[in-house]
Amino acid sequence: SPEVLHIDGITEPYVWILARDMAAGSLPTKGQIYVGTGDPGSVYKLAPQQGKLQLLFRSTELHVHTLAVSTSGEIYAGTSPQGHVYRISPQGEANLFCDLPANYVWKLVFDGRGNLYAATGPDGVIYKISTDATDNSTPRVDVFFDSSETHLLDLIVDRESNLYACSEPNGLVY
Repeated sequence: SPEVLHIDGITEPYVWILARDMAAGSLPTKGQIYVGTGDPGSVYKLAPQQGKLQLLFRSTELHVHTLAVSTSGEIYAGTSPQGHVYRISPQGEANLFCDLPANYVWKLVFDGRGNLYAATGPDGVIYKISTDATDNSTPRVDVFFDSSETHLLDLIVDRESNLYACSEPNGLVY
């Protein structure tokens, strides 16, 4: 039967997202679990075997709605209500990676080629963000898809790197 393990340490009232480092190979971060919370928007590293959390990053944003982990182990956090994307090292060194022209970054996802996509609201746009920018340069941000929906809430990538999105208020899948 399932075991319930109580993990202390989250002080925020909202836990929005859990993400796992799915990197191939022997990176030390492989399999690591991260937690995105709200009010304030924070990112924790979870060590479930020990039942411990480590605060990696606390933003000035209210909520961290989404986390995506790159193949190199960097964590990307999408926030609201300012639409920021932060890049966080596995050690917790963070910087504002890009400021999207949206209030809500609902979902971040990498495709098989290392491209980062952001599903946003309230204008229902998917942005493609270059992740090859250094800490001192601005990443390239392009509109990948502009829907007629208010919010694009989730994204997945299939084996052929096709991107799928779901929306509100009309419950569409693109």
